[in-house]
Amino acid sequence: MGGKKPKTMMTDQDVAMAKAISLVMPETFHGLCTWHIRQNALRHVNHLYQKSSRFGLDFEACIDLHEDEGEFLNAWNSLLVEHNILEGSWLHTIFQLKEKWAWTYVRKTFTVSHPGFFKYIH
Repeated sequence: MGGKKPKTMMTDQDVAMAKAISLVMPETFHGLCTWHIRQNALRHVNHLYQKSSRFGLDFEACIDLHEDEGEFLNAWNSLLVEHNILEGSWLHTIFQLKEKWAWTYVRKTFTVSHPGFFKYIH
């Protein structure tokens, strides 16, 4: 890359990769690929998809739709309440990384302009 480092890198949640990026390219934004987040959601909270067809729509909206942080946080809290999601759920864990995947945060850094883009490259 001619000595230049990327402004943005999108990966899965691999811990070793995250550590390497922060050490070697600390100025690079490390985002989480939403395709992987969706796949992990199917694995970790599949029971919520099975219980309510609404869950998938609500979760997708949290990932892709909200540009305003307040709207995102309200939608996320509604998701937790409406679907009776308890502490300790995988969703609470992924929320801690929201600045790396939620459109409201990721859109502020240089990346592909459409939030759903990564759904289509896998």
